[in-house]
Order: sequence, then structure tokens, then C-alpha cells
Amino acid sequence: MRSVITLFRKRRFSGGLGGVGKSTLAIQYAWENHERYAGVWWLGAETKASIVDGLVALGTIFIPGLAEVKDLPQAANTALKLIAKGGFEKPWLPRKK
Repeated sequence: MRSVITLFRKRRFSGGLGGVGKSTLAIQYAWENHERYAGVWWLGAETKASIVDGLVALGTIFIPGLAEVKDLPQAANTALKLIAKGGFEKPWLPRKK
């Protein structure tokens, strides 16, 4: 499992056929690395809309009124910018080396 986790660390995402263990791998990575990040947020990625909805939901925790923005993709982008550069003690997103 350790070599798989190391591979996952390099990719930061996982894709493939259903039922092969992607979610289990992501959960294991989050559990083993939670201290490296300011937070762990799980969102559905079945559709583009579910990704946007998940990011907006995360953003509303820090940005009051974000969910009321009419352009939800723009609201999701605002949330991504906040968690990427929001001045948290630890990063939310992996930093590029």
C-alpha cells in the first residue's frame, strides 16, 4: 500500500473504472497526510456541476454570500483561489515544487 500512496501523492487525483479502489486510496492518503494540510474536503466529481457545487459549498464556509452568486463556476473559482492563497497556516492544495 505504501508504494500506491507514494504514487497517489505525486498525482493528487485519481481516475478510472468504478470499483477499483480510488475512493479507498483517497481516504487513506487523506488520513495519512491530514497534518500536512489546513483541511481535507471531500466533494463529488461525478459531473462538472457536482465539482462546482462542492467547491462553492466549501467556499461559503469562508466567504459569506458566495452561494448566492449567480455565476456558480466563477464562485467555485473564487473558492479555489481562497483556499490556494488564503493565508492559512498550512496549505489546502498541494504546492508545486
